[in-house]
Amino acid sequence: MTTCTSCGGAIQETDVTCPRCGVALAQQAKGPAEASSTAKAGGAIGAMGSIAMFVQNLMIVIGLLLLVVSIGVVFSDPGGAFDQAFVGVILIMYSFYVDYLGLAIIGAGLVVLSVGLRKVVSGKTMALGLTAGIMCILWVVLTYLWRIYYPGAMAESLSILLEDIMGLSSTTPGTFDTIIDQVQGMMYTWIGASVLLIIASFVFAFFISGVAKDTNYPGKLRSYSWPIFTIVNGVGTILVATFVLGALNLNFNPIGLLAGLFIKGLVVPIIALYVYISLLRKFLKLGKVTEHPAPVAYPAAPPAPAYYPPPPVAPAPPAAPEEAPPVEEPPAEEPAPPEEPEPPVEEAPPEEPGPQPGQALCVSCGQPLVAGDKFCMHCGAGAK
Repeated sequence: MTTCTSCGGAIQETDVTCPRCGVALAQQAKGPAEASSTAKAGGAIGAMGSIAMFVQNLMIVIGLLLLVVSIGVVFSDPGGAFDQAFVGVILIMYSFYVDYLGLAIIGAGLVVLSVGLRKVVSGKTMALGLTAGIMCILWVVLTYLWRIYYPGAMAESLSILLEDIMGLSSTTPGTFDTIIDQVQGMMYTWIGASVLLIIASFVFAFFISGVAKDTNYPGKLRSYSWPIFTIVNGVGTILVATFVLGALNLNFNPIGLLAGLFIKGLVVPIIALYVYISLLRKFLKLGKVTEHPAPVAYPAAPPAPAYYPPPPVAPAPPAAPEEAPPVEEPPAEEPAPPEEPEPPVEEAPPEEPGPQPGQALCVSCGQPLVAGDKFCMHCGAGAK
C-alpha cells in the first residue's frame, strides 16, 4: 500500500495530487528494490508445477492419438494396433499420477511465493495466495480419494459380492448397498474436487490482481485462462458424474455421458497445453515482483491566481503631424519715400443737358421743353 509522506493517506499510482491533503505527487527517483530470494524460489517452484501439468496433458493427447490410430489399423495390422493401443492406455493411466505431482507443486509454490512477497503486498493479497495454494494441495487429497481410495474399496466389496454369488463365502448382508454408496461417494468427491479447483483458480486470479495493485507493477499481470479452463473441466466432470449417479437409479442420459467424455477426454487436455504454459509465465513474473517506485508527496505548489479577463486595449494616440519645413521669407524691402500729394482737381460743374436734336426750345429762356409741357420749367413762360 502506497501512502502519502505528508499526511499518511492512501494514494494510487495514477494520482497526481494526494486525495486527502492535496499535495502534488511525483515519481520516486530511486530504482526498484531487489526481489526477495523466497519470492524467486516460490516462482520457480510454481513454474515447475506448471511444466508437470503441461506434460500430464500432453501424455493424454498423445495417448488419445495412439488409440485413434490403433482403431484405424486394427484390420490391416492387428499386432501393431494392439501395441499402439496399449501404449496409449499406459500414457493416459500414468498421466493421472503426474497431475497429483503437478498440482501439489503449484500449491507449494503459491504458499512459498506468498510468504516471499509479504513485505511488498498487503495482508489481504498474501492471504489470497496462501488460500489458492492450500486449495491446490487439498485438490490432490480429494483426487486421491476418488481415484484410489473409493475404487479400492469398491473392488473389495465387489470381490465379496462375487464370492457370495458363487457360494464361496457366507452371505454378507448389505454388500450391494455398500457398493452403491461407494460409487456415489466417489462421484460426489470427484465433483467436489473440480469445484475446489475452480475456486482455487479464481482466488489465484485475485491474488495476481492484488500483487499488481500493491506493487505498482508496470506491465500486465492478470490471469483469465486458468479460471476459464477449470470451468470447462468442471462442466465435463459434472456431466460424467451425473450420468453415473443417474444410472444407479436406472436413469440413463447417454447424451450427457458422451458430451462429458468429449470435454474431459479431448477438449480439456488440448486447452490445458496453452493454459499451463501461460501459468508458467505468470509464476516467472511473480518471482521477480519487487516494490516498484511509487508516487511520493512533495510540498504543494501555490495555487494559481484566479483568471480575470485582460483589460481592454486603449486606442493608440494619433500620430503628431509632421512639421512643415520653415519657409524662408524674402528680405524686407526698404520702404519707398512718401509721394507728395497731388493738388486737388476741381471738378467741373455738371453740364446741363443740351437740347436733343428735334426737341422744342423755350422762346423766352432758350431751355429745352419736354413734350406735353404747357409751361417752361425754367422761366414759366407759356409754351407755344
